[in-house]
Amino acid sequence: MAHETADVVRARRFELVDSSGQIRAELAAPGIGGQQGPALTLFHSRGPVFTRIVLGLDDDGAPMLELFDGEGQPRATVRLGKDGSAQLALLDRDGKVLWKAP
Repeated sequence: MAHETADVVRARRFELVDSSGQIRAELAAPGIGGQQGPALTLFHSRGPVFTRIVLGLDDDGAPMLELFDGEGQPRATVRLGKDGSAQLALLDRDGKVLWKAP
């Protein structure tokens, strides 16, 4: 049986759901969910309230990666500054910076 495949699919947001219908990942355009740039967000099995990873671009187009703990709190960020310099930060459970470079 032949399956048709579209050359292009256009949308402002895509959701990946598991067998129970729980959203596990989202690919969204800027402005969706308060995002400043396009982003791929991966969620915990407990649902989209518990973000685990965000890979995207900020409002200046600079790439960023954010890692969250099991409660959805940010714990590590990696970003490139406007000049291309790398920035890394590790945070505690309360969002306070434990270590940062530069």
